[in-house]
Amino acid sequence: MRQFLQRLGVDVRVAFPFVSWSVLSLVFALSGPFGSYEALGFPRRLVLWGAVTAVATLLAMVLRGALRRHPDLSETRRTVFLTAFCTALILSWPLQALTNQISAPTTHPALFEVAVFIFATSLATGAFYASFDPPQSQQGEPNPAAEAEDPAPLHPRIVQRLDPGMQGRLISMTVRDHYVDVITTAGRGSVLIRFADAMVEAEDEPGAQVHRSHWVAWWAVERAEKAGGKVLLHLQGAAPVPVSRTYRPTVEARGLV
Repeated sequence: MRQFLQRLGVDVRVAFPFVSWSVLSLVFALSGPFGSYEALGFPRRLVLWGAVTAVATLLAMVLRGALRRHPDLSETRRTVFLTAFCTALILSWPLQALTNQISAPTTHPALFEVAVFIFATSLATGAFYASFDPPQSQQGEPNPAAEAEDPAPLHPRIVQRLDPGMQGRLISMTVRDHYVDVITTAGRGSVLIRFADAMVEAEDEPGAQVHRSHWVAWWAVERAEKAGGKVLLHLQGAAPVPVSRTYRPTVEARGLV
């Protein structure tokens, strides 16, 4: 039912009371409980049970809304159970009196039978309706635990390939045979990957290739040092990295040399 209504572009939680009223009215009119099948024709049964179901649906909606306002009754299962219980408590005697007026004495139901009938119907309908409720985390209610903690950082894809204990902010990458050594603030790990692909997967962290075998994150560069015509980048939390002549303009553009 949910998928059918969604395909039609209908809000299932708004449409559900009308759909359930229509279905239950038709089912009860066809089955004719409590002697109504023998006493009335189908059109009159449809009117009777349509009216009874409408009253029960409206009452259940009012009760459910009132119960959910109570802080101790925010749990869905408890609200559904209490709504069904209160609906049965309120409607059992009026429905018994109504069916006694239209049916033969031999088919008059006991009050307990009517109460069980209303309770079971309301419980099943309420549970199905509650399944359309969004999860607690999507209802706009505050989550103190989530607010107290900082959101987990989103690491570049190359860092996500490392063991969880090694996943920190990316500092540098170095080619070693067929592997790439990935250095983060949490440690060092190795990934079997081409260096070119590793740099693509590091795009989320601003940085650049500074040597045919080295890539650095700009945030981790503490200073540049010239020694004998060569340039070394001193990194935070990692060994110095050489800058080759090919990539020196990139470093100069950052104002490091």
